[in-house]
Amino acid sequence: MERFGQLELDYLAKVIASGTLNSKTGKFTPELEERFAKWVGAEQAVAMNSAMSVLHASVAAVGVGPGVEVICDPVVHFGGAAVMYHNGVPVFCDINQDSWNMDPESLEACITEHTGAIICTPMWGNPPDYEGILRVANKHGLPVIEDVAHGVGGAYRGKALGTLGAIGSFSFQEAKHLTSGDGGMAVTNRPELADRMLEMRILKTTLGWNFRMTELQAGVMLAQMEKAEEIIAAHHKAGALYREAARASPWLVPQRVGEGCVHAYHGVAFRFEGDGEGIPVERFQETMSEYGCRVSIGYKRRSAAEDPIFTEVLAYGKGCPIRCPLYRGEARYGKGVTPVADRTVPRMVVMPTDVYTPGKTEEYAEKIQAGLRALG
Repeated sequence: MERFGQLELDYLAKVIASGTLNSKTGKFTPELEERFAKWVGAEQAVAMNSAMSVLHASVAAVGVGPGVEVICDPVVHFGGAAVMYHNGVPVFCDINQDSWNMDPESLEACITEHTGAIICTPMWGNPPDYEGILRVANKHGLPVIEDVAHGVGGAYRGKALGTLGAIGSFSFQEAKHLTSGDGGMAVTNRPELADRMLEMRILKTTLGWNFRMTELQAGVMLAQMEKAEEIIAAHHKAGALYREAARASPWLVPQRVGEGCVHAYHGVAFRFEGDGEGIPVERFQETMSEYGCRVSIGYKRRSAAEDPIFTEVLAYGKGCPIRCPLYRGEARYGKGVTPVADRTVPRMVVMPTDVYTPGKTEEYAEKIQAGLRALG
């Protein structure tokens, strides 16, 4: 299976032959929006130049502004950054140590009179407890934005990730399942939110941004969508083989996948508990490298609540938006704010994945098993 090939070249040729590369007057971006919305089971889709643009526009579309808190999960910092783009204040709730996703009880505890929205992330493509999250959100009348950058091909009880909240934000950055190099897509079942994002996608009568996707990006994505099921199946295969390869090593704990959930396996990840078995993490990394399986550990090795973007307020200067005069809340950052994430994030192990080279998934699975066997 080719990552890119003749199909992408054919679509690019069609785009160039059309005489326009701008999505304002082009036909390929609207076609992609229609096709993608139908594919995931949403009413509308809005294409943009990146997933961060989609998150920013989503935060704006649900009404976040100065002094408004948005509760985010703390494994990645992207949701919190998108909140600050629009002068909101990110608040980090904790995660479940087995799924690595937002803990509904911690979410509930973080809600204040200043809360305006929630951003949840299916980490590595693993669906969170949507039932619990949406129960809390609906109780307090809060919109949920799904950062499903990892979530293509994942599902929760029969519904595609990205379609359970108010807005789903997909990424087409090159490391993702489907890619146009960069790019993103918002999906929603609420026409008023789609309309707001369409207004924000261009600087016109409202204070929007030039977040438009190009026709070239749309052309590549249309080609990628024709291969989507094959690509997704390859990721699912990697997930199954890698988990089986690690089954005899109980100190390498896979993400817990909830009942009725389909993990997208953007990455195949485990929690390292080898130190409790006398296996230092340095020895684990060295051994896996020796067996041709270089692993990634810890994402950023800390909770997003400890990221300088938030602790040092590296945004607009003068302490804004977190210490903005319009903000009356008491958002906290630093170590100890999310104790489960503080322990879990540095222990996250992500295995190398190559679903495009024939036989590579099977080869990596064998190397994982051999390396783990050598560690005992």
